Amino acid sequence: MLADRKYLRRLIWDALMAALCFILRLLLAPLPNVQPVTVLLIFVCWYLSAKDSILIASLTIVISNLFLGFGPWTLAQITAYCILILISKLFAPFLKREGYLIQAFYMIAIGFLYGLIISLIQAPFYGIQHFWVYYFNGVLFDAYHGIGNLIFFLLLQPIIPPLIQKYRF
Repeated sequence: MLADRKYLRRLIWDALMAALCFILRLLLAPLPNVQPVTVLLIFVCWYLSAKDSILIASLTIVISNLFLGFGPWTLAQITAYCILILISKLFAPFLKREGYLIQAFYMIAIGFLYGLIISLIQAPFYGIQHFWVYYFNGVLFDAYHGIGNLIFFLLLQPIIPPLIQKYRF
């Protein structure tokens, strides 16, 4: 019975985080690639699990793309977030130990890595010979993503990790 309650609390937490990510993604949709979703997913990955973070990422992308539009980019977004989450989980012990400045730099870098992964996944749709043209046309948007990640990291870091740790399941 206690295990069922713990599982239910974790599922509710994941659903609430997915809802928060969805709402914030829709509210900030007019700003290209500026959204707190990436930072929130990395926090969940670092302080809960990669499985929770992948679930939240998938729900967020599918639900928000119902409003923002579906296309081949939907699977690319889910795949890119899954890769970023697995990389973040791999480096979590190092990043959490190294502190605030390294974590902030990581948040910027992950914005650029997200763009690279999306470009690699999308390249076959646009012709692999045009990969570099496609990628370099998106670097400015990757910069927006990285800078947005930094801003949201600075705003959310004092709030979200302690909240996750307080209600740790």
